[in-house]
Amino acid sequence: KHWLHLAESGLKGEHNLLNGAIAAAVASIIGVTNDQIIEGLKAFEPLPHRLEKVTTVKGVLYVDDSYATTPESAMAALTAFDESAVWIGGGSTKGADFTELARAINESSVRAALLLGQEASKIAQALKKIAPRISVEICPSLSEVVARAGELARPGEVVLLSPACASKDMFTNAAERGQQFQDLVKKNANLQTP
Repeated sequence: KHWLHLAESGLKGEHNLLNGAIAAAVASIIGVTNDQIIEGLKAFEPLPHRLEKVTTVKGVLYVDDSYATTPESAMAALTAFDESAVWIGGGSTKGADFTELARAINESSVRAALLLGQEASKIAQALKKIAPRISVEICPSLSEVVARAGELARPGEVVLLSPACASKDMFTNAAERGQQFQDLVKKNANLQTP
């Protein structure tokens, strides 16, 4: 039975849509009405640092997915947006292979990658080999990444922090990385407001 379009729900990304479908099925089994399920899906907001909308600046949506600390979780986040994107990745090493991530990025709406941290050069190498159409830059700090993203992104695009790596090289944890990203985005937004 068709209840609601993904665009009407608070869900972004195929993985969250599947989670929502499972939750809806279980809710239905235990007696929750269809109207209640639909309202719950419409009201859904992601947990902090999980495809969390930060703000929109000059028509550019900034999204914090700092808890995407593996290539697989970043790949899932890439499915959440049809809009052209500037992707922010990198961080501390977990010994990951970035080949499949580079393939997913090549097939996604990502047009530019801003990288930082210990794994930046390894990700850059994978992207240059597999996704040569992607503009790739390595930045020394998160503040430079956010500033550069503001320069690169165009109205209607998404800036997605979904690092595919741990955060221990520059931050205490992924939550701190995400919060610093949000703070920097909001600070830059305030600087751009006349």
